[in-house]
Amino acid sequence: MVRDFLGFIVGRANTTLFMPGTFEAVPLGDAWLSRAQTAYKNAVSASDNEAEDFRRRSASAGAMTDATQALVDECRRQEENCSYTATSFIIWLRWLRWMRTFCLAAPVVFGALATWKVLEQSSVWAAVFTLLATVIPPTYRGSRLDDAIKDYETMSGEFTNIRDRFRQAALVHSQKPYPEFEALANQLINRLEKARARSLAPPQWCFKLAQKQIQAGHYAHDFDQRQQEDDT
Repeated sequence: MVRDFLGFIVGRANTTLFMPGTFEAVPLGDAWLSRAQTAYKNAVSASDNEAEDFRRRSASAGAMTDATQALVDECRRQEENCSYTATSFIIWLRWLRWMRTFCLAAPVVFGALATWKVLEQSSVWAAVFTLLATVIPPTYRGSRLDDAIKDYETMSGEFTNIRDRFRQAALVHSQKPYPEFEALANQLINRLEKARARSLAPPQWCFKLAQKQIQAGHYAHDFDQRQQEDDT
């Protein structure tokens, strides 16, 4: 509006200008004409600068939205990876605990069976039970099963916590300014890299079972399921 008004003034500057509220034509001098032309040029320049700034802000906002969405997708992928890893660790941890229980209880049971009077007539079975009661304890100690259990206890909890943090980052922290969101995501990725440095490797069937259980919804939140039902 200012640009158009000044353009009208400059366009009329070589002749006369009608005073507001009157029909009197006032001749314009050269000094006033120079000031009007300068003001017009400044207004045009300011208007062009504002338009350029607006285009830059719009382009920047669009790029920021794309970057945020890409980082949200990456957080979701890492959340899924951590979920599979944590679940497979928990499944294998259960088996390790059962193996430890067996190794601790079996020597007692086999030792009792080896001296059982019912088996006095069967020297073969007595020898087998005696052998098992003798072999299992050193095998258990040599396998360092307790250390493996501690490792899987620690890392299953760590991957579960990282999984939840990635989910919170994608849902909550993504609403913050992008630099804050990116800084938090980088912290989580660094934490994930440290956890992976342990290189724990449960059997492949643990991962397959974990994948099957997760896809079947065994670990889905009831709250999320109720929300989906309400939306439908």
